[in-house]
Amino acid sequence: MGPAILGISSLGLLLSGHLAWTDISIDPQSLFISLGLLVLIAFSEELVFRGYVLGNLLESLPNKWVALAISAILFAIFHLSNPGMHSLAFANLFLAGLLLGVNYIYTRNLWFSMLFHLSWNFFQGPLLGFNVSGLHLPSLLQAETKGDLMITGGDFGLEGSMLNTAVSLTAFLVLARAFEWKYRSVNPVTGKSLTA
Repeated sequence: MGPAILGISSLGLLLSGHLAWTDISIDPQSLFISLGLLVLIAFSEELVFRGYVLGNLLESLPNKWVALAISAILFAIFHLSNPGMHSLAFANLFLAGLLLGVNYIYTRNLWFSMLFHLSWNFFQGPLLGFNVSGLHLPSLLQAETKGDLMITGGDFGLEGSMLNTAVSLTAFLVLARAFEWKYRSVNPVTGKSLTA
């Protein structure tokens, strides 16, 4: 899902003339080091924000959507000091927190969010060449953006753009609807019908 969201957003930038890939740099060692760093980031942030914060909020609050929103805002606040941060990037990090947590509120499983987070960051930075939440990493493709910060995301990277807002919001609504439909009559822990 991470590569799909970023791929659609990148395609929008490319077709609108706000993005050009100027070169390809093949450095397996740098890609491997970046992958290792991003694995550590994705797994540690998911353990904290979905496993611990969201897990505890779900235990203490009666409404799962309120718990999800609080965990997502804390996730966005955690990134406030990242380079290139701006208001739309903050809003998109909140949306990312919702996307990363929507599976967890139904399944209590962290694998979805961990792998989603990792694929998002790795595809965005080391493969497509954008900054990852303001952080520059060595990349396969050398991306050059031009134009309005709200369209390109500026120094924060693609996840700070309006295109990403639209695609992420759509993805969240689709996922939330799918999980609600799938689990509305089934206990996610036991897998048994709640209506029986």
